[in-house]
Amino acid sequence: MGIKKTLAGILAQPWIKKLPAPSLVALALAGILHSVLTSAAFDASAAAAALGRISFEIGTGLMPALIEVGKKGIEALGDWLEREMAAKPEVNEAAARILVNQAQTVAQTLEETRPDDKEQLAEAVGEGLKAYGGATSEIAEPYSAAMKNLAELNVRVEEMKAKIDAWSSQTIDAKRGSLIENVEQRMKSRGGKQVIRAEDNSTVRGAKQIID
Repeated sequence: MGIKKTLAGILAQPWIKKLPAPSLVALALAGILHSVLTSAAFDASAAAAALGRISFEIGTGLMPALIEVGKKGIEALGDWLEREMAAKPEVNEAAARILVNQAQTVAQTLEETRPDDKEQLAEAVGEGLKAYGGATSEIAEPYSAAMKNLAELNVRVEEMKAKIDAWSSQTIDAKRGSLIENVEQRMKSRGGKQVIRAEDNSTVRGAKQIID
């Protein structure tokens, strides 16, 4: 089942407007990811490659958990994403990037499936993105606007990509056994959140992050 068909099935549910805003975002994202995982037959290497092509990239340590929970279905995957997006900046950023990558599909499906209440759902999506903080919070306002007005989609997508890139530029991220040493990042106090993270037996030494 393709991404658009999966999303349409989710959005067509009569209870969709009753979901808390963060749960709505997680469920929509779960629909996108589950479609990709299914197309890759839940094979680790195939899934990683397919997800990478649509901008969802997470560390190798998280991929097995994503695949295993994905096998349990969209609802279970949505529950997992809701926890992980709130707790792990890496998953939060990956979620923001894939949602922007698939923004046109999401917006078109919303327009076709819920034309009478798309603005209400678009507002809820924005609220949900903001609630998670991190990169998803950075795109909350333009994403909601893009869902409401397809004519603005391309401009909004470029705006969101720039926001995510600016946010991630303040993240010192060591992965796959790497070593990062003596890095300094400086930002204005209104600029966002600074993060240092090391995964997959990686090391960060002598790093400085300064907020003016």
